Amino acid sequence: MNNVSFQDGVVFYECSANELIDVEIEDYVDELVFGEKIPCTVYNLLNVSKSFPQIRTIVIEEGVDKIQIWNRTFPNVKKVISYNKKFLSGNVLKGLGNSTGNEIILFNSFVKNECEAIDLSEVSCIESHAFEDCKSGNIINDDDVVNFCYDAFKDFHGIANLPRLEGGGHVLGHILMDYQYDIPDYIKTINNTADFSGKAIRISDASLLYNIKTACAPSRIELRGDKFNIIEVINVMRNFRLEALEILDDNPYLKTIDGILYTKDMRMLIKCSKNKIGRVEIPDGVEEIREDAFAYSNISEVIMPDSVKYIGERVFYGCCKLAHIRYSKNLTYIPKEAFSGCNALDLSHLFDNVKNIGSRIAMISGLINIPDGVENIAEEAFCFNNKDEDSKVIIPSSVKTVGLRSFYGAKNITITTKNGILPKGFFKAIGYQVYSNNSYSAISVTVDGKTCMIPPDGENAKTLDVYFEFYPFDPEIIYQHYADMETTTRGDFMAFVYFNSKNIREREAAKKGLRQKSKEYINILYFYSKHHPEDGENKEKLIKFLSYGFASEEAIKNLICMIEEDKDTTLMAYAIDALKYYDLNDGFDLN
Repeated sequence: MNNVSFQDGVVFYECSANELIDVEIEDYVDELVFGEKIPCTVYNLLNVSKSFPQIRTIVIEEGVDKIQIWNRTFPNVKKVISYNKKFLSGNVLKGLGNSTGNEIILFNSFVKNECEAIDLSEVSCIESHAFEDCKSGNIINDDDVVNFCYDAFKDFHGIANLPRLEGGGHVLGHILMDYQYDIPDYIKTINNTADFSGKAIRISDASLLYNIKTACAPSRIELRGDKFNIIEVINVMRNFRLEALEILDDNPYLKTIDGILYTKDMRMLIKCSKNKIGRVEIPDGVEEIREDAFAYSNISEVIMPDSVKYIGERVFYGCCKLAHIRYSKNLTYIPKEAFSGCNALDLSHLFDNVKNIGSRIAMISGLINIPDGVENIAEEAFCFNNKDEDSKVIIPSSVKTVGLRSFYGAKNITITTKNGILPKGFFKAIGYQVYSNNSYSAISVTVDGKTCMIPPDGENAKTLDVYFEFYPFDPEIIYQHYADMETTTRGDFMAFVYFNSKNIREREAAKKGLRQKSKEYINILYFYSKHHPEDGENKEKLIKFLSYGFASEEAIKNLICMIEEDKDTTLMAYAIDALKYYDLNDGFDLN
């Protein structure tokens, strides 16, 4: 590294043309000059591990753009002399930040001893680590201090020596440094290392709580006056697990009852504390429950009066202990994500009077019985566990429209219709499914007593939806579309149908579909079994395909030609066996 010197006994070492990153100082030097190497010189000395306690004065020349140092590097500095517009003279290092504004920032207090004055004239913000190792609480001229950066007070040992409020808390300018029950209105922010855990506070500005770490949050908050922002109050209730939040009686707009926030007239329920447990009985007269109102709370039961006419999205989102809800008879819809994450709630029989069901309302295991009267179901309304083979949906004839993937993961669908006409979007609602366990399955659909199997990937869903929008449901139309499926999808699906369906006509349609393009399917299975032998699944499928007579004569002969080149004796035996019995049996008996 090249070195630079602006005075005798001091050598700086450069990292680049304008950045100096190390320094050597002789013991006799007590005044350090930060000089200009080139315009906008930067001193980044944060990696300097040495300490220079002999330095008493720092001089900053014009052309210096930034100085980054630790208090411990120059612990005994008593004076800063600046000839630079970006820095101020005084007994601390302070100056303009990197923003275009005129905010004055305290960069370093240095290691002041107890009772030594720290002059914060014009300073409005405290930089990170500015008070590190400082012992003095004798702060003067701090009236402009309203803000600080993260870790500004880390390892600051002078907090107990700062001015003390009547309730015991200490302040620096407009910053509350530690716990105080009744926080004065002139406080603009709170030290982010202050610990309020398990304690109560009284404030008039909820935004003060933003700096408090979640682990250090108070257990009880009392809000006085009417100057606070309701959005800030909601955010506080969302972010902290409060035992109680109380709006004092002097507020003309809001009130709290048992940890739940309402409008003063009790027409709207706004927010419930996260730590609320057990049964909640919403007072009669409440007409609206706001979105996210009970999200992530620990409640187990909700009794909702019939006066409730509106509830917002995600109203009970993440309430993992919620097991029972008495739903308002005047609610005709379930909003988006209303019960998502409510794993203890039994939704097998939904609520009376509901006509519209929103998207992603819940993860379902087992049965969901859509009540008669429901007319519209939004996209992705229900998500079923893919591994639950007993997942079942019962749909009444009142349903008119269903959204994309609204029954994602369901294995059994039973629907009653009017004149055989399915709800609009039905096949897209049950299709477009991907199974994480890589085992291909099928969806069993029963329409007015007629049952058939539908592929879960929804490949022909759009075509089928258009057709059955005008014509009554007919399984024969489904069977005709078996042949239109993609080759690999057709093989897996129809094999599943053949081995699992009890309907002879359906099994015949599945076998016919397998035969029609068996050559392409066999070629695909053979290709993957050859090039990915570590995955035995494709070879097993191919052997099964040959064993059950699904392959055409042409497909088998083509496979034998490929096997002869690769000399796979196992597959050759199965292929020859399939060809030998092909003419005699024309495949295996379906019965």
